Amino acid sequence: MGNQPDILSWRPYAEVATTDEPGMVEYVFESDSEEEEWDSTELLYSAFYIDECILVKTEEKTEPVSCLLPRCVPGDLLEFRAPGSIPHWVVYVGDGYAVSLHAEAVRNETLHQSSEGKPGRVVSSRYQYEPLPKTRILQNAMASVGITGHDLCWLNSECFAAWCRYGKKQFKVNSEHHGSAHPYLLELHLGERVRSLEFSTLEELILEKRRRERLHHKDCVRDF
Repeated sequence: MGNQPDILSWRPYAEVATTDEPGMVEYVFESDSEEEEWDSTELLYSAFYIDECILVKTEEKTEPVSCLLPRCVPGDLLEFRAPGSIPHWVVYVGDGYAVSLHAEAVRNETLHQSSEGKPGRVVSSRYQYEPLPKTRILQNAMASVGITGHDLCWLNSECFAAWCRYGKKQFKVNSEHHGSAHPYLLELHLGERVRSLEFSTLEELILEKRRRERLHHKDCVRDF
């Protein structure tokens, strides 16, 4: 790649594991050592809007729903994941229920149904934005139940859950201009390696982040 970053046009794409998608400016930093086995099995990352940190993922353990449930409070965001699958985000609304975007519909289901048997974790502090009051978070979630198909304003479960909690329009579809400026930066960490990608919109950043989260550990190493 050299010292000049690649600047490519952006196009939307589905949440599937594919080759690198256009839409970002890339910088790759590698240690002097050859490719090695990393201890971590998950990709860690941080994201920035200009100079503001907006997203941080550190090493976090996952647990069965039965262990998570006693610690959940209404308004919490939870993430359920399994190797090779796209993380599923939900908004916990209390009494063992969660609202989430799944299969092109916003649904209010039990946490056990939402998890589909996958382990999960509370991710309420992953985005660094100031959360809305709890009543607003719950209102956003419950008022959206039943929205389907073309009426949906969010690309995936993460965008929906984050919008409920933070109320940022950037989590909605086509809320930002896909222009030549790249104010969003995503830093991916795998062992000592760091890959930095720039995006025009938060929507693009989340799509690429989720694509890479789905990759198997060895595929992440190869992708770097």
